[in-house]
Amino acid sequence: MLRYRRSKAHAFGAIMFGIGSMIAWVAWDALDPGRRSPSDDGAALQALPAFVRVRFFAAIGLIVLAPGATMLWASLANLPIVRIHGRCISDRTIFGRRRKLAWRSVGSVTRLRREYQIVVSPAGHGGLLEEIWDRKLVLLDVGMLDRSVDEVEAIVRRFRPDLSIDIRDGSR
Repeated sequence: MLRYRRSKAHAFGAIMFGIGSMIAWVAWDALDPGRRSPSDDGAALQALPAFVRVRFFAAIGLIVLAPGATMLWASLANLPIVRIHGRCISDRTIFGRRRKLAWRSVGSVTRLRREYQIVVSPAGHGGLLEEIWDRKLVLLDVGMLDRSVDEVEAIVRRFRPDLSIDIRDGSR
């Protein structure tokens, strides 16, 4: 099991939680139907009814607040983020959903040199963006994990020694 590097997870989670909280406060403040901005900023939103403004800011606040709260909770509780078993590898996404991929289904393993990310993908083809948006792959952000890149690669090689780890520049 791999866990977050606690210092990075605390910092990232606190920043995201803080930004999301400020946006949620703006949504609460937008409930006032007589609210006007001191400047002309946001003039398009001021013309909208209060229930539309609140929903707009609440949705943006939730999009930012949820990952921050999830990461903060995972780091405080020291929860495992990546689980590696003999049958599968699974990771928790930033929104808390767990992705599982059976080792026999892995088609490619790619490491991005600059971002220190390892993509374990069933596709084995296509561009990196296509693989990242694939809901079946496992994305290991080694910079956030408590192990080094070499240790994570060794773990992947232990379960799939037949696959080579493709190293991409990541500058594209």
